[in-house]
Amino acid sequence: MLSYKRLEDLPDPYECCNSWVEHFWKEFGNYLHEFKCEPTIVRTSELYRSSSMQNVVKEIISKREKVREISNKYRGENPHPEGWIPFVPICNNCGKIRFVEAKDVDLEDGKILYECKNCNTIGESKLTEGKLEWRLEWPALWKALDIEFEPYGKDHAAAGGSRESSSLIAKEVLNIEPPFGFPYEWVSLKIYGKDLGEMTASGFVGITPKEWLSIAEPEVLRFFYLFAKPMSHLQVDIDNLPLMVDRFDRAERVYYGLEGIKGEDKSYYKRTYELAVKKPSAKPPLRIPYSHASLVSQIVGISGKYSEAIRRLKKTGHIPLDATDENLSCVYNRLAKAYTWTMKYAPERYKIRISDEIEEIRSKLSPVQKEFLASLAKYLESSVEVKGLDVHNTVYSIAQDKKVKASILFEAGYIALFNRNFGPRFGELIATLDKEFVVKRFKEVSS
Repeated sequence: MLSYKRLEDLPDPYECCNSWVEHFWKEFGNYLHEFKCEPTIVRTSELYRSSSMQNVVKEIISKREKVREISNKYRGENPHPEGWIPFVPICNNCGKIRFVEAKDVDLEDGKILYECKNCNTIGESKLTEGKLEWRLEWPALWKALDIEFEPYGKDHAAAGGSRESSSLIAKEVLNIEPPFGFPYEWVSLKIYGKDLGEMTASGFVGITPKEWLSIAEPEVLRFFYLFAKPMSHLQVDIDNLPLMVDRFDRAERVYYGLEGIKGEDKSYYKRTYELAVKKPSAKPPLRIPYSHASLVSQIVGISGKYSEAIRRLKKTGHIPLDATDENLSCVYNRLAKAYTWTMKYAPERYKIRISDEIEEIRSKLSPVQKEFLASLAKYLESSVEVKGLDVHNTVYSIAQDKKVKASILFEAGYIALFNRNFGPRFGELIATLDKEFVVKRFKEVSS
């Protein structure tokens, strides 16, 4: 049931905070500093009680005929009538705002007489307790807060949209120039293979800063937004988060001169990275690919087992043997985030579940695939060090010798381990798993 009250007047549905706003703000406002943001938070209810906003509210009400004339240009068949007061009070009796109509106003005392059609009462309220309608509140905020720059969603930029009408109110009623700004595209969200559509505050389609920090570094998201042109349609694809992180990692390597760019604007990558991080360190952080962090964290189980993860990463050459504590801290951070993402959001192709159904696995493998697994087992058994790229090249070499598609052989490896024909990057997977286990399994299912 709709309440038609202000959100700050609604109780916390989880009964742990004083209000709806206080509860849901925790997962947002308490984490903004992690994203290198230090905004001054202004609650609308508090702003309406300030002298700066009250002066603007009174100015708009005092010029209400001019405001009505402008507003009615955008209201089609539902114009405001003569005598309309452009302010909606809060009913002192039922606390609602939707069904309340202002009847008279005393600007000197800052009081307003209203009629509430919800509880059928007539009452008096203060101009500090209520609000202007959106197309008036927006320019009022520009003046009260002295806004100089504000981008806006493309819906506001449409002909007849709120940016156009608010700009008229700003110029012709409040005698100010609208702040400089430009429209931007909406951002959609994809989770669990489903496109949830455009992110919205009203229906809350989105991901909170707190939740993002559990699965990726904050600078990854900053880079994602900063790299795109303002009118580019963006999708925060949680299913393919590793690709999003890879792009940030690449920009980081470009910034520190560890990777070149062919046919692309190097300076754009570098400047975007610099803005995303705000204060880059003197030396590049030690990063491991996100998808590999997902793989390793699953294999070792991350809780209290960082030492084993580090051992395997050194073995596969992902981190140097002499990595500093500062380097390792960066690695631990990514391992933990990748593990959370894998457990909570990752598609099946990223997940590691070793199957014990040996007979079923054997029945799925063709003679060519069994031959391949036996050959790969011998190769691994004879290898002192198993490197992902070497495994990858060996699979292609065997495929060429047997005149079969490499995809058939990769599929055999996944079936042998997971009883399914897909999985993480095969070479990295084999190099990270315990060699003795892999050799034993490949021999077992190929016999």
